[in-house]
Amino acid sequence: MKFSNFLIAAVSASFLVACGGGGGDSPAGSGTPTVGSTAPTATATTGQAQGFYAGNFVFSGTPRQFQLAILENDEYWALYGLANAGGGLTVFGFIQGQGTTTNGTFTSSNLRDFGVTPAAAGSLSATYQTGISVSGTVTANGTPASFAANTSASDIATYNTPANLADITGSWVGTALDGVTTFNLSIGATGAISGSSAAGCTVSGTMASRASGKNVFDVHLTTAASAACGTAAGQSGNGIGASSLLSNGKRQLLIALVSADRSTGTVLFSTR
Repeated sequence: MKFSNFLIAAVSASFLVACGGGGGDSPAGSGTPTVGSTAPTATATTGQAQGFYAGNFVFSGTPRQFQLAILENDEYWALYGLANAGGGLTVFGFIQGQGTTTNGTFTSSNLRDFGVTPAAAGSLSATYQTGISVSGTVTANGTPASFAANTSASDIATYNTPANLADITGSWVGTALDGVTTFNLSIGATGAISGSSAAGCTVSGTMASRASGKNVFDVHLTTAASAACGTAAGQSGNGIGASSLLSNGKRQLLIALVSADRSTGTVLFSTR
């Protein structure tokens, strides 16, 4: 399960800056998590925590799934939701923050949960084995939730393959975090982005392969200062993008963004 394969429906409200989880769920909760993937055989290490991980946590007695990307600078992004009957995933929201790696522990005091309105402040405390597993506790709105995740051999290969801008140039049509707002994006050969939502809100920005050489893009988008953009008018978001081929042969593009003050955020999903 690659970070960019975490699909597909969702909850929230606007093209660039989402207003939070219409599903009413957040990762805050309690219980014993069930790991959702099998880790490759390896020994423990105290290197960096970076990589793509997938696993489960339990919220109100119900197992929920999530995927986590920890970058080389310890910034992290995780989408969470619930598997649906169609085999996809209904995405309730995502968490984002800046962590610190110290001898096999990964901590963060500035977590934001973008599955609720307004975005909830929180923290994260975990232990990890580099490129193998990560487990610990996320706390948002004062309520803790235990989690555990692994990474597969294919995830390791995917993460360590440099992002290729040529893979994503051209036109994309997709859906924002609310599962309702549709958008069109055009990505040029140099990474320039232009696009619009179905409501006529236009956006512009840039996408570039991450300098770390990992399979992640750096993304910046700005909405036009127009009424069509509603509360997102004139706002900017920074974040990451990831792309991969799906089992049906189509390519998927996922973009996760937060506003400069980290008060709001959204995720854009697209396949072609």
